[in-house]
Amino acid sequence: MEIIIASIFTIIITISTVYYLIKLFTLAYKKDEITYFKLMVYVTSVIAVGFIVASILPLMFMIVVDVFS
Repeated sequence: MEIIIASIFTIIITISTVYYLIKLFTLAYKKDEITYFKLMVYVTSVIAVGFIVASILPLMFMIVVDVFS
């Protein structure tokens, strides 16, 4: 049960972080601080890293709980 709750909170934090970073990059693009290509690279990398973190961290929680129980 603890692992499910921790996983849900991790996913919520990761999604909100990815959302605000995309919002930040879009704002930088609108102010002509970054190019469209950089915007796409940054957004793609943030989404990829967010997906990796959201999928690996619950597994790490399970390993930690198994080791310490």
